Amino acid sequence: MSTKRRKWSETCVAFGFTKIVDKDGAEKAQCMQCHTILENASLKPSLLKAHQEQAHPGKVETLPSLQMKRARYDQKGTLPAFAFTPAERPLLQATYEVALQIAKEQVAHNLAEKVIKPCALRMAELVVGEEAAKQIKHIPLSNDVIRSRINEMSSDVLDQIVSDIYDSPCPISLQLDESTDVANASQLLVFVRFVKQESYVYEFLFCNELPLKTRAVDVF
Repeated sequence: MSTKRRKWSETCVAFGFTKIVDKDGAEKAQCMQCHTILENASLKPSLLKAHQEQAHPGKVETLPSLQMKRARYDQKGTLPAFAFTPAERPLLQATYEVALQIAKEQVAHNLAEKVIKPCALRMAELVVGEEAAKQIKHIPLSNDVIRSRINEMSSDVLDQIVSDIYDSPCPISLQLDESTDVANASQLLVFVRFVKQESYVYEFLFCNELPLKTRAVDVF
C-alpha cells in the first residue's frame, strides 16, 4: 500500500523551512535555523509552525530574510559549510563529531537526540551555565541529521581513498573476503593496497551485498 506524498509549497519558507529531496524522491522540510529535517508528512503549515514555536520560541524573521537565507542553500537542500556564519560553524562541526562517535560505537542514530543532547544540556547548565546550554540546544542531532552526516563522512573517506589509488605510482592489489551479516545476507568485503608517499597503505575499500551466490564467479 503506497503512502500519499505531500507536495512542497513555497509558503513553507515563511515558516523558516527550505526543501530537500531524499533518494526516494520524497520532499521534506529542513529548518533553516537548526537544520532539523522533518518527514514528508510534516509538510503542513500547522506542523511547521509548531516546530518553530517549540524549538525556537520568540525567534521571528521577516520573509525577505528567510528568502535570502534559503538562497544560500545548495541544490541538494543542505547548507554548505562556507554558507554558515562564524557563530553557526561550531554547531555544524558538533553534529559531525557526535555522528562520528555514533558511527564508531554502532548504536542507534536517535541516541544522539534522546540521550546525548539532553545529557550535554544538563552538564552545560551545571558546569558552565545556562548561556552555554542555550548554544548546545541549537545543535541539530535528529535521527535524519546524524544519518546524513555519517553518509557524508563515508562518501568523503571513499573519495579520498579513490583519489589516492589513482595517484599511486604502482599497480594496486585487492583482497576480497565474504561474510554474512545479522540478516544472513552475504556481504563482500574489499580491501585495497597501494603506494602513498613512498609507503604501502592498506585500506578498507567497500562492503556490498552479494546479489547472487558466493561462488568465485559471482564475487568476480
